[in-house]
Amino acid sequence: MHLIHDQTADEMSKNLAKGNLDAILDLKPFAPPASMTVHVQYSQASGDKGSVLKSALNNIFYRIQSEELKRIQSYTTVKVPNLIDLKEETISGRPYKYIDFILPGQLGFSLLSSGVFGTAFVFLSLRLTLVIKRFFATPVKRYSIVLGEAIARLAFSLLGSLFIILVGHYMFGFTLIHGVTTVLNMMVLSAIGLIIFMGFGFTVSGIAKNESSVPPLSNIITLPQFLLSGTFFPSPPSPTGCNISARYYRLPI
Repeated sequence: MHLIHDQTADEMSKNLAKGNLDAILDLKPFAPPASMTVHVQYSQASGDKGSVLKSALNNIFYRIQSEELKRIQSYTTVKVPNLIDLKEETISGRPYKYIDFILPGQLGFSLLSSGVFGTAFVFLSLRLTLVIKRFFATPVKRYSIVLGEAIARLAFSLLGSLFIILVGHYMFGFTLIHGVTTVLNMMVLSAIGLIIFMGFGFTVSGIAKNESSVPPLSNIITLPQFLLSGTFFPSPPSPTGCNISARYYRLPI
């Protein structure tokens, strides 16, 4: 269980509605003999996590009240009120679907693989076959070679990204909150991410001496991002050190 206490009430309410938080606990000051009021807000956007937390809280509070009741009854027979007054509320947030978690991760996975591995192998092949030297013997500018490869890969990768989004939406129910606007935002983020990943690919192709050295060098860049970016599993359950690293070293999708 990860507790967050550095957000304002409005920020917590918005994150709860979006499903970024599973619940909000509001603990009122305990003033005997009155019960301690615990107000818990759950969200339908968090899926089954709210139900798990609800069961855990009920179990914890039941044990606390049982132990306290036994202690009081050991020296008096007077009936005492409940130690904890639990008030629960469930708000209707954005519907949560597992595809909403899976699709952005798979989209980032596709762009990262295409940008790093694809670019590195293509430019290394051009360099080893002396095609680039032949380009230099022509009036073609150096930046034109790089720009041409970047535009071509950007066009094909964005078409692939659009295909993934549309298939996810129409076949698996991926949630597009604002419709076409959400698709355009995702395409812009995909383009920015792909440009960054192609930069890694160009760097690897310049460092690698042969094709067998491309995969190890590329995996040094891609593997931590696959593990820390939440592509396969959410990053919050990871150890604290991994969570800190994931804030600064992750996929931009």
